[in-house]
Amino acid sequence: MGNEQSSAFAGYRVLSVLPNSPGSSAHLDTYFDFIVEAAGVRLDTLERPFTDIILKHVGKILQLKVFNCMTQTERMLDLTPRNDWGGSGLLGITIRFDNYEHANSEVVHVLNVEKNSPAERAGLRSSSDYMLGTSDVVFHDENELAETCAACVGQSVPVYVYNSDDERVRIVTLMPSYEWGGEGLLGCDIGSGYLHQLPDRRSNSEMTVSEGALAALPSRRVRSSMGKGIVESIRPDGFMSVKLDWTLTNERSAQLIVKEQHLRFLVDQTPLPPLVESGAGGDGKSGSSEGVAQGVTTPDELPEEEKVPLSNVVAERGGDKGGATVTMDLDLS
Repeated sequence: MGNEQSSAFAGYRVLSVLPNSPGSSAHLDTYFDFIVEAAGVRLDTLERPFTDIILKHVGKILQLKVFNCMTQTERMLDLTPRNDWGGSGLLGITIRFDNYEHANSEVVHVLNVEKNSPAERAGLRSSSDYMLGTSDVVFHDENELAETCAACVGQSVPVYVYNSDDERVRIVTLMPSYEWGGEGLLGCDIGSGYLHQLPDRRSNSEMTVSEGALAALPSRRVRSSMGKGIVESIRPDGFMSVKLDWTLTNERSAQLIVKEQHLRFLVDQTPLPPLVESGAGGDGKSGSSEGVAQGVTTPDELPEEEKVPLSNVVAERGGDKGGATVTMDLDLS
């Protein structure tokens, strides 16, 4: 547990926040917030003196830099460690050193819940619930969930669950069992990976800069190395979110996160022709099993001077999974 845990995408994940605590007053976002800097000190290894910094700031304002993996933004906040707020610890939060590079796809999506199953008794909801992990284990995929359940048959397991309808994290208590009358330890169908990653929050004002920045663009219609699209938002780090004019095979809109220099603005505001699928016999159905849309500009169709190497396009996630499984309860009273 030392420098081997160092990462450019590491910090202290906020696992829980007690009501009326200093952490609560700072509006920390449970499970999605990572404390990456304290009093100007980067907290990218377990050897960084986070607890020492907190102790030195008892009764004083402590400035933290927090990265939110849901909104992909950083923010600064002030927090005052105190031992007189009525609960345990100076901050009233539980944290764990972890990696946030793939946090939004390292979840287990609950697809269907069987009647009278352990999953139903725990209150899991079909389609909208995503199991995130426990205080010791992040569920990178269904295998880690299965391992956790197999090790805790007949025992209560508190699990962090995000609901996309409520847009909040709650803790449910699972009790894995083979004796409930159906198949599996939980009695629910699950999925993981890209197609089951956390959906964007419906209202996310922190994700974008002001509308004035969008209005200042030469045009919101753009051409990229992945085809044409429209700029939907501009993040504080300068990256633009572009909704492309084509969809993925699962019918979700294709989204591109890219810097302005890799886009060509289409000043001509004339709408592009609607996407038309080619079909045999004019029946409107696609002639291929993938349903390839016609009229979409692909990278191969762009003029040579407008092509941008895909290596220059910055995606939301990349690299290796990682993260320590060290849990720290900040009870410094």
